[in-house]
Amino acid sequence: MLRLNLKNRAISQSTQKYNSMCMYQGVPLAATDRGLVRIGGYTDGGAPIRAWMLSGKFDLGADNIKRFRYFYFGVMGDGDLRLSIWADDRLVRDYVVPVEAHRGRQEIRVMVGRGAAARYWQWKVENVNGSFFVLYSVRALPAQVLTGQRGG
Repeated sequence: MLRLNLKNRAISQSTQKYNSMCMYQGVPLAATDRGLVRIGGYTDGGAPIRAWMLSGKFDLGADNIKRFRYFYFGVMGDGDLRLSIWADDRLVRDYVVPVEAHRGRQEIRVMVGRGAAARYWQWKVENVNGSFFVLYSVRALPAQVLTGQRGG
């Protein structure tokens, strides 16, 4: 089931088989074939909830090959996050980084390295062991734009 938050237009997905949802006295509820379920919390029946955000493939509007040195992720959370970066469908970085809950908003710098060059780039932020996270921003400026070359 896909859900759309009408206030901020955020889309989320659930594997639960809800047939309707409502808010009753400030409590979010969903109806299933087996009855009502309260929505909320940080686990799904005690199991960690897996969450991720995957960008589309982007080329910054140019068909040139691009190199990036760093991606910067603005996050807030209470546990480890996995940050992954792809260049033309090839995984070039896969980091697990601790996010310190007491620090609030923080920026995490992920080094891409000098070898990766591609037209299309993509990133993913994923929680580890059900940790809570909020993604505020992603920044990446090309360090070099190449013409007529393919990177390795």
